[in-house]
Amino acid sequence: MSRARVLADYVAGGVTAAEFDRLDGIGSAAVGLTDSQTLTNKTLTSPTLTTPALGTPASGVVTNLSGVLPVGVTGGSGLDASNIGITHASQWRVTSDFTDSASPVASNWEETDGPAGFGVLGASMTESSGIFTFPATGYWFINWIPRGRGNSSAGSRMYGEIHTTANAGSGDTYTSATMGETWLTGTGDYSSTYMDYIMDVTSTTTHKLKFVLTMGHSSNTFKGSSDQHYNHVSFIRLGDT
Repeated sequence: MSRARVLADYVAGGVTAAEFDRLDGIGSAAVGLTDSQTLTNKTLTSPTLTTPALGTPASGVVTNLSGVLPVGVTGGSGLDASNIGITHASQWRVTSDFTDSASPVASNWEETDGPAGFGVLGASMTESSGIFTFPATGYWFINWIPRGRGNSSAGSRMYGEIHTTANAGSGDTYTSATMGETWLTGTGDYSSTYMDYIMDVTSTTTHKLKFVLTMGHSSNTFKGSSDQHYNHVSFIRLGDT
């Protein structure tokens, strides 16, 4: 068989002329085979694999799962042990009784400090003349439970409101975000109402709130205590804004 015929068969199988010569040990395509020559078995050298260059990943592409986990949003800071779950939670209460309405409840506030087992998670809210300021931006859950006592034989309504603003320091326009109402039937009657609200606090400077109480009879009393919760509010940060 001529070299040309053998070469043609190998080329048809995907072998180049140079590879054909290396397989036969001839070493050069210029040297031919005679009809009487046959190919001998040769050991192929292991090929060297080259890692392809992939370039720099596009912005936002995850390349590993160590450190801060990406959240997949523009400007997101990701999740780590410091911001998974609820990061701030505290409770405040009014420490003494007061009579009639208050807009806002502006005095005798304290952050809960007992009895044993109380706790504050993260940074505390701050309060000045009844205006509450958040320690961090985020979605905040606020719930308020005021308690009243009837000092008149005449029945009367009692209600509270959570007022919020997003422009504190620039007009201070507060709006009633939620209201709870109950009824005091007469002297010695106690009753509580409940309000809650989720506030998107995008700025700790401009986003604030206050609590307003209205009593239907001026002699009736809103209860307070420095030992337990009679008139109290909870602040819980749910997550990033």
